[in-house]
Amino acid sequence: MWMRWKRAMIWILIPLCTACGMGEAQLKREREASAHYKLGISYINDNSLQRAFIEFQKAIELDPRYRDAHYALGHVHFMQENYKEAVISLQKSLSADPEFSDAHNYLGKVYEAQGKFDQAISEYQAALKNLQYATPEKPYLNLGLVYLKQEKYDEAVRSFESVLRINPRPEFIALTQNGLGRAYFQMGKLKESIASYQEAIRLAPDFVDAHLNLASAYLREGSKGLAAGSFKKVVELSPKSSQAKEAQKFLDALR
Repeated sequence: MWMRWKRAMIWILIPLCTACGMGEAQLKREREASAHYKLGISYINDNSLQRAFIEFQKAIELDPRYRDAHYALGHVHFMQENYKEAVISLQKSLSADPEFSDAHNYLGKVYEAQGKFDQAISEYQAALKNLQYATPEKPYLNLGLVYLKQEKYDEAVRSFESVLRINPRPEFIALTQNGLGRAYFQMGKLKESIASYQEAIRLAPDFVDAHLNLASAYLREGSKGLAAGSFKKVVELSPKSSQAKEAQKFLDALR
């Protein structure tokens, strides 16, 4: 009786120990994958994209459903303008976690870069479906910018206003106010446009695009002196930029 019970216990323990071994091996792979991922992130911070690419690939080989590694690999592809590969990587990230709103938002950016605005909008909206998303201002801002490209100015204003209701960091508010200014400008609402650009500049005094846009709004309004002041600010802030060249052309014409 004792021997039968002992043999039975041995057979029970064998699969349990095998499972323990598999669990330890899996944990080891996950730790190694995490190490490669963290190294890849450090390479991104150093702008060493090819090295980052290699590390993220190693992480994924060790853990094929590593959500963040697929996402980071998508970022590398996007920075290298490999949009097709970026889409594939971000979709794999979403396959690992369908509610990963950052991946939806980034996928929207990739589609937008390809001129696929309707697909971009779908992804931005998908990001917003997750009520626990910590930074919904990102897809709201991106929605507004896409709507501007589509000349859907009312929708753009609503998206930008959604960002302001969230009250994110000042830099997000500055970008949003600049977007609002652009929408209002196209709608012929110069007073609102100027006020939005001024608020963007108050929050981000070195925001070159906002200064250039404000100058254009002043010019449309007929305030040539104020326009010249804003154009000069663009040249002062970024003398070698394309914005400065554009501003200088207007300044020469205003003389």
